[in-house]
Amino acid sequence: MSELPEVLRRQMMERSEGNPFFLEEIIRTMIEQQALHREGDRWVAAVDAGAISLPATLRGVIAARID
Repeated sequence: MSELPEVLRRQMMERSEGNPFFLEEIIRTMIEQQALHREGDRWVAAVDAGAISLPATLRGVIAARID
């Protein structure tokens, strides 16, 4: 996660509030939305970090994944 833009990393940590399950779901959602992709051994943001919209709650993340 250290390779991600600082603004995105900070937003992910703020939204997850240290909850590892919530953080994992945020990352899965971003991968499914193709906002994160793999380059070799690292994950990189595929779009401008400011353009990525993260759900504010765990319920929001799960609902987005179900949709």
